[in-house]
Amino acid sequence: ELIKHPLESLGYRFESIDLVMRIISQTNYYPSLIQLYCKYLLRHISNCNTVFFDTRKSPPCIITSKHLDEAYKNQDLREAIRYRFNLTLDLDPRYEVIALALALYSISEEGGRLENTFTVSQIREDALTWWNKGFYESASGDSFRVLLDEMVGLGILRNNEDGKYALRSPNVITLLGTLEEIEKKLEASENRE
Repeated sequence: ELIKHPLESLGYRFESIDLVMRIISQTNYYPSLIQLYCKYLLRHISNCNTVFFDTRKSPPCIITSKHLDEAYKNQDLREAIRYRFNLTLDLDPRYEVIALALALYSISEEGGRLENTFTVSQIREDALTWWNKGFYESASGDSFRVLLDEMVGLGILRNNEDGKYALRSPNVITLLGTLEEIEKKLEASENRE
């Protein structure tokens, strides 16, 4: 509704519901990021209106996959989404270390798929390896699980029925950076206060 209703009010329709789901996925389900994405999408479509839409047959103007691709290529949009996502990680520096460690191991796994899930003890061990001082007070299994559940609530992680955790979507890795950026951030975390 946050995507479809405002755009339909302006005379735009999506070619497929899959396009709406793509926006949701690329914004990691964050309402503020969805609004930002749609703002850039609308600006892109408005600037190119004569190219994309035949005003004799429109409205409604049909938004296609090509429109989303071109809007998402906008570097300003991608940086704004990344900046806002990082604000969430900045709520607690431990969130960033956990997310980066999971991203690193998800990328490193053969195929780089997010089907990789990790137990609380695996994540705890990796987090302590990267930033022992930062996790000193939350080193017990129960307090660490609480931290992971907070990250699920924030939309960074997801948990499975078997009690394992993973990054919420492949777009979280994209928001965290390239493999090299993730590695540098993790190496720098060892020296954090």
